[in-house]
Parts: sequence; structure tokens; C-alpha cells
Amino acid sequence: MGVLKKINLNKLRVYVSSQNLLTFTKYKGWDPEISGRGQNTTSGIDYGQYPSVRSFQFGLQATF
Repeated sequence: MGVLKKINLNKLRVYVSSQNLLTFTKYKGWDPEISGRGQNTTSGIDYGQYPSVRSFQFGLQATF
């Protein structure tokens, strides 16, 4: 607490969030959740498309 009072900081909150962090599967292609090219006849065929995006969010909230 001594450091927080020296810089006149009342409250500090740090947070981290992520989506699609890990995928556990035996699928050998890139993305096990592929839905094809919008046609029901190609559902499940990935055509070498890239996998779903993995995203991270970091945040810091300070009250002085």
C-alpha cells in the first residue's frame, strides 16, 4: 500500500481476457469448426482456409 499512496493512487484494476485460446482436437486440417463456403454441399471441407482468430484483451483501470 505504501507505493500506491506515494503516487496518490486509490484503486488499481488489471484484467486479461482471451477468445479461442486453445483448441483440442484430432482434426488434421487448420480449423475443426469450418462450415465450408456457404453451401450445404461443402460443409466440413476447409479448402485450406485459415483458422478462427485468436484474440487477447488487456486492460488497466486506475483511480487517482
